[in-house]
Amino acid sequence: MPLQPQTVVDADHRRKCQLFIQALRSYGSASLRVTGTSMWPALWPGDTVEIRTAQFDEINIGDLAAFTRDDRIFIHRVIRNAVEGSAALVTRGDALPVEDPPVRESELLGIATVIERVPRTFLSRLRQTVRYRLLPPVRNGISS
Repeated sequence: MPLQPQTVVDADHRRKCQLFIQALRSYGSASLRVTGTSMWPALWPGDTVEIRTAQFDEINIGDLAAFTRDDRIFIHRVIRNAVEGSAALVTRGDALPVEDPPVRESELLGIATVIERVPRTFLSRLRQTVRYRLLPPVRNGISS
């Protein structure tokens, strides 16, 4: 059962994921930009998340677990432990109707936290435009 509709992963994407995983394991944390919509509305495309390495037993229900599968990196919410006594977690994207296949300890990368969000609505973008682009010239014209 695929996590999301099948996505063609080219060699360049595969190398980027491998490099990210290597940096994460070397330094203990690394940041990446969200590209998918499976965690909407908690995570939006363009949000930046920090992934911190964590031991399997440090992951709790409700955490955003980062894991690798099929040459891709996923961040999905932990919804339960797979089976008593097994080292696997069940995750699901907040916007997806079905659970992912169990995440094994060898696939786990760590816990993700949001460190920067993109503007959420047209209104917030409009406010930024008005505040930062239109108001300074108006103020400068008034004070002259």
